[in-house]
Amino acid sequence: MRNTIEVLGQSSFKSVLSRPNEGVMALTLLCLVDWPDGQQRQCFVKIFSQQQSIGVFNEILGYLLTKAEGLPVAPKSGLLILPEALKAQINIPVASVAFVTSRIDGRSPSSFHSVGDALRFEALCKVLNNWEKLHHTIAFDEWVANQDRNLGNVIIGSDNSVTLIDHSNLPVDLLWTSEMLDTSIEPRNVLGEFFRKTATLPQKLDILRGAKQQKSSLSLVMDEVVYWAEQMLPEDQKDKLISFLDTRSEQSNLRLSRKFGVLAGVA
Repeated sequence: MRNTIEVLGQSSFKSVLSRPNEGVMALTLLCLVDWPDGQQRQCFVKIFSQQQSIGVFNEILGYLLTKAEGLPVAPKSGLLILPEALKAQINIPVASVAFVTSRIDGRSPSSFHSVGDALRFEALCKVLNNWEKLHHTIAFDEWVANQDRNLGNVIIGSDNSVTLIDHSNLPVDLLWTSEMLDTSIEPRNVLGEFFRKTATLPQKLDILRGAKQQKSSLSLVMDEVVYWAEQMLPEDQKDKLISFLDTRSEQSNLRLSRKFGVLAGVA
């Protein structure tokens, strides 16, 4: 069933409020948007160029899989059909639809790093280092070959809550092709490198345990993933993607065991 990603018509767009600093892979605007439930919400609207329009699908895929894994994402997500008047204000040709999520309040560690605020950067990094879902997220990024989970793609609220954003480079790369979907790929894992480069044995085992539900998570959202893939990808690319995700979910324990030097099947 297709029930997570909502479709919002042109009339749903009301106004642009600002352009946030977060999100550098596409033009991201904070906007007022009407939703099918009758609520008007402040939302992040992520607009991709025509040449990078596959980024819209990548965002859908990342949102669906992340949510299925029980990892924190924005409460609402959808596709907004962009009004012509808004498209005309952008100086390059853009995709006809944008990816939309409800607003998340908070800051990323990289936002403080960029302005040289070392104390706040270190404070937010400490929150992530102690976050109970860090190892789960590391395992997730290995599964889907998300090589762009930088510290600007994690939002930390005033209550130290963590939300994952920006999946436009998933899987492998923004402009991925079927040929790139090698199931044996050993992707760069940014969070793993930053926080767990010298992981302890308990931390390694926790990362392996974080991969246990990947097969069932994929099954949970498979119908919706296939639906959007059929709308937005060529048939051969869709088939290769599904095979890639399925195979890597089956091989996660072995792959992570090898990566972290732990006996397969221990966790």
